[in-house]
Amino acid sequence: MGYSKVYAYRDGLPAWLKAGYPTTTIEKLPKIKINKISAKKLKEMIDGGADLVIVDIRPAYELAKNSIDAEKVNANLSQLTGIVDSLPKDKKLVIVDLNGKRAGVAYRYFSMKGLSDLALLDGGMQKWLKSGLPVK
Repeated sequence: MGYSKVYAYRDGLPAWLKAGYPTTTIEKLPKIKINKISAKKLKEMIDGGADLVIVDIRPAYELAKNSIDAEKVNANLSQLTGIVDSLPKDKKLVIVDLNGKRAGVAYRYFSMKGLSDLALLDGGMQKWLKSGLPVK
């Protein structure tokens, strides 16, 4: 991506908070049960003509490698506030990321904004690919 000087805070956000350093929260996401769907089940739903939309939140460089061939919306985490109002309320939204870890943030955010027919692809695109399922 062209970055030459990248640093990571080894102990992460929990240690940052424990040390008493400041953080900013714009909106507190709800703690809710996340509905997960397996790659196999998602493929069956797509093949069966289920009324769903994939919300792929991977960054552009990951999307360029592969994607699930279905109706989709592409938006990374920083773009969620800009797309939430345009997402269909009458279709199931299946949130996809690389490995199933970031998608929970999008799931919780969409739920907080009133979307209710949500699912998260368990294991993300990595699981989809490991399952040998087709990509575009």
